[in-house]
Amino acid sequence: MNSMKTRFSDDQLRSLEMAFAAKDRLDSGVKLLLAKKLGLEPRQVAIWFQNRRARSKSKQMERELDVLKSNYDELALQFEDLKKENRLLLVQVQRFRKMAETTNGEEDDSKNHDVSVNWEHTGYIRELSSEMVEPKYDKNTGGYLDEGSFDEGCSFQSHDSQWWNF
Repeated sequence: MNSMKTRFSDDQLRSLEMAFAAKDRLDSGVKLLLAKKLGLEPRQVAIWFQNRRARSKSKQMERELDVLKSNYDELALQFEDLKKENRLLLVQVQRFRKMAETTNGEEDDSKNHDVSVNWEHTGYIRELSSEMVEPKYDKNTGGYLDEGSFDEGCSFQSHDSQWWNF
């Protein structure tokens, strides 16, 4: 067995690449003809095709990984935007509630005006007073440290049935 690495000529490489482009796996008859045409051993042709398939698979996986990373980055930005929008909406609800209380001459009594965030996919209800409590995201596990998931839709409800009467 020859331990020296075989260097193919440019013509041999062009022919091997053209054959690979046509079909990435050769049957034994085609392999013998190609080897004879190029002045190589059939085993050299077989090993070249095996290595070429491995390189091709590796390149394909790199392209797919790049697409996945790009999609992840885009989704992460959208997720952050949605969290910001969610916080702003909660602040607006609280402002409207204060406006309603001022209009109705009520005092600020946060115990009577708690906001519930209904995490629909889990059925988990989180009680809030003046600020939204955001679940803690664990980058190591890819999950949330407490119950409920912030990335699913949530709906806001009030224990005070009159909060929407402005």
